[in-house]
Amino acid sequence: MNDLCPHCRYSLSGLPANARCPECGKSRHHAEAPPKPQRPRSEPPPPDRVLTRNGVRIETPAPAPHPTDQRPQNTALDAQFIGDHVKCGGCGYDLYGLRVGNPCPECSRIILPPQRRSRSSNLVDAPIGYIRRLAVGFALMAMGVTLLAAALALLAGPRPAVIGLQGPAYTMNVPTLRFSSFIAPQLGLALIGAATAVWFAGVFVIGMRRPVFEKPNPLREAQWSRLAWASRVTQACFVAAPCVAALGATLAPSAPILRPITLIATIALVVIGLVGWWPTGWLTSEIADWASDTDLSRQIRYAVFGMGTAALLILLGNMLPVRFGGQVFMLWSWLLYMLGLFSLGAYLFSTFRLARLMADAVWIAKGMRARDRRFIEKMHKERAAHLQRLDNAPAEHEPDLTRKVGTVPQQRQRPR
Repeated sequence: MNDLCPHCRYSLSGLPANARCPECGKSRHHAEAPPKPQRPRSEPPPPDRVLTRNGVRIETPAPAPHPTDQRPQNTALDAQFIGDHVKCGGCGYDLYGLRVGNPCPECSRIILPPQRRSRSSNLVDAPIGYIRRLAVGFALMAMGVTLLAAALALLAGPRPAVIGLQGPAYTMNVPTLRFSSFIAPQLGLALIGAATAVWFAGVFVIGMRRPVFEKPNPLREAQWSRLAWASRVTQACFVAAPCVAALGATLAPSAPILRPITLIATIALVVIGLVGWWPTGWLTSEIADWASDTDLSRQIRYAVFGMGTAALLILLGNMLPVRFGGQVFMLWSWLLYMLGLFSLGAYLFSTFRLARLMADAVWIAKGMRARDRRFIEKMHKERAAHLQRLDNAPAEHEPDLTRKVGTVPQQRQRPR
């Protein structure tokens, strides 16, 4: 028979069918698998194929591996690709297919692993500069409310004098308290104008565009833009109202016809600003929700609703031509005053809480950025260590020319 041994591939040509192999001592029908040779870890692997020529064993080196096979892909922090269409946090570039740890092609910001979580983005995920600007905006709003309360207190004075009723005796719309004032009306008007200017500056700052996240929500971004635009436009009327009133008071002696025009314009601007408290409160409550403080968000909504409702009812009640009488309506009017003052105090407290919340968010965001930097440094160190190990490892599949090539015993052939 002219065949090979199934265990060692030795030629069994000319041997009987039941003869054993001269090389390994096993028969061709032996069922046991040949033992696998164990090589030391320090030695290079054997060549991938063995050829013989005239009974001499020839070792041929395997082809060189592809350059892509030498990349460090054995660590958990490497060889990660962005598999979703996520946006870069710095410029909004689509990071699909890029490697984690490499810089963004547009803004050179390091690409971090995608956040695998079910909830939406949090305020601490925003850039630290954006959170600081929010903190400055809420601090300006708190200063504006505080300055407005101080201006009204100085205009009111130390003690009430007489309750003045609008209309005939025992008939009224909304009671007007006549106090002895600490300061002149012109100075009080200037303080109110400064308070509205500081308030509008805070509203303008918090209404800036939200940063771009990995998975943006177009509906939420559109809602944010509408609320910011409505808040800025309506609260700018608060700044224009004292200016129009001062202009009317200055030009009234020379042009009496401007007095009713400026009065109507001032009242219209104040009404628009009061209506604008609702989108402003909605915007601030959205920021509180974004910071995962639902209790503060609910408190802001209630405070803004109370402020806007009480202020509009008091202002429009004084403008009605019909006079209502009775003690019940007088009590209702005082309840409106109390509702407005309580809501104003609650919103002032909420703005201070928001400013403090922004400071805490900055501190948490700094800790998260430091953690990301440590993560990137660890990933680069492991990559450099792996590349160093590849450089120091012995060359694989490289023939050793100084090694003696072994020979196979020459087979005895029977004469034919």
